[in-house]
Amino acid sequence: KRLRDEIAFASPSELAAQIARDVEETRRVLI
Repeated sequence: KRLRDEIAFASPSELAAQIARDVEETRRVLI
């Protein structure tokens, strides 16, 4: 399952922040 469609990020820090949110969302879904 995909969390979202592909997104182009303006900066590496935005990408890192989104990855952190994705990790938290995945944990909520799986646990």
